[in-house]
Amino acid sequence: MIKDILSFLVLAAANGVVIATEKKLPSILVDEASVQKIQLLTPNIGVVYSGMGPDSRVLVRKSRKQAEQYYKLYKEPIPVTQLVRETAAVMQEFTQSGGVRPFGVSLLIAGFDENGPQLYQVLK
Repeated sequence: MIKDILSFLVLAAANGVVIATEKKLPSILVDEASVQKIQLLTPNIGVVYSGMGPDSRVLVRKSRKQAEQYYKLYKEPIPVTQLVRETAAVMQEFTQSGGVRPFGVSLLIAGFDENGPQLYQVLK
C-alpha cells in the first residue's frame, strides 16, 4: 500500500553521511517517543529501516553484538563494510533456513571509518 511507504533521505558527502527520516505512526494510540526509525549500531555507524519494526530491532541487536565481539577481539571499531556483510549474512541465513521466516525489513547502513563515509543498502 502506498500509504505505508517510509520516507527517508540519506546524504553522502566527502566528509560524512546524514540520515533523516519521517516517523509515520501506525495509530494515534502509539507514543511517538517509542518509535525509533534511526538507530546507532556503533558510535560511527547508524542504520535506518523500512518495514517491520520488530524485525529491525532483532537485526540491530545482532549487529551491535557483532560489533562488540569484533571490538573485544581486535581492540578497534569494526569496519563499516564488515558489519554490513555480517548483517546481510544474518538476513540471508533467515531467508534460506527452514522453520523461520525471512526478515521483512530493508536497511540503509551509513558509517564513517578509515575509508571515509560509506552508505550501504541491505534489501529484504
